[in-house]
Amino acid sequence: MLMLNSVVRGGGVAASRWTLASRTLVRASSQFVEESLYEKALESQKNNDLYFRNIDLNEVDFKTEDEKILVVYRDTEHPSLLHMSPFCLTGVSFFQPNGDLGIKQKFGSTIFTVDDPVKANIQLSLSDRDPLTGKPGNQEAHDYADWLATFNNKLAEHIASNLTQYPDLNKKFSFLSSASPSVLFDGISNSIPKPAKEWVNSKDNSIVTFVNLKQPLYSRKFDKESVPRTFTELDEEVSETHVRNFVPLYDETGVMIPVQDAVVKNGDLISCVVSLQPAVYSIGGNAGVTVRRRIRNVTKIFSSKISSSSTQSAPLGNLSD
Repeated sequence: MLMLNSVVRGGGVAASRWTLASRTLVRASSQFVEESLYEKALESQKNNDLYFRNIDLNEVDFKTEDEKILVVYRDTEHPSLLHMSPFCLTGVSFFQPNGDLGIKQKFGSTIFTVDDPVKANIQLSLSDRDPLTGKPGNQEAHDYADWLATFNNKLAEHIASNLTQYPDLNKKFSFLSSASPSVLFDGISNSIPKPAKEWVNSKDNSIVTFVNLKQPLYSRKFDKESVPRTFTELDEEVSETHVRNFVPLYDETGVMIPVQDAVVKNGDLISCVVSLQPAVYSIGGNAGVTVRRRIRNVTKIFSSKISSSSTQSAPLGNLSD
């Protein structure tokens, strides 16, 4: 039986704006993906308990504890909901040893470059392009985006029904409380960053949907005396104050690719194990709620075979046999 491992490191937040990467069409064709391998990967996911289709959101609820939100799944409390995404063709993605460090990106009308390693991120853009044709039409990806949106809606319903338990949010949305419940729900729901964005190709008017995943490359060390595990020269440079949020990348054989060689680029076919962590925040008096989508590990099913020894297990085993 294929088992998901417990590699659960990393962090991230939902992308709320288009990046230059998200606007770029994925370029892929059937020559990149072997149909038999893709079908085997799909079958493996269907039998995996963490695959998003196997997690019934009707069994998911939320609980308030010290003004924080816990996920309740099958009567068990968790800080987040762990799941597996479908295999998707990527848009331009900054998943590489140094993340998006030094790469030009676009936020609104502003083009910027991250030049501080501790402010760098890794980013993955999962599209609904069909893995065998490169054209829009990956139903698994469509349904995944809907599943993520349903999770957000359930969170909004919970907050609307328990608004007084979140003082900062109560101050922000209390003026809607006197209106109908649907108005309060809409106000909260619209404030939660949407998990997916659409891009229209001006050449043929086709629409591509992207689920964007973004999270910090490094986190600040809590124990300044500890010696963090390092993988690259950049890790060494920031090791006094920060530690890498390690996200394993596996190939189709189940081998973990060394960090210095771990790259996901435009048009790759990947699946991610992701945690959904609801969070209430208040920054400078501006309160809100979000869902942090943290990448735990990634499987790329077409890549060169890289020899590597590891004590960890690949989430989908060896799909190449």
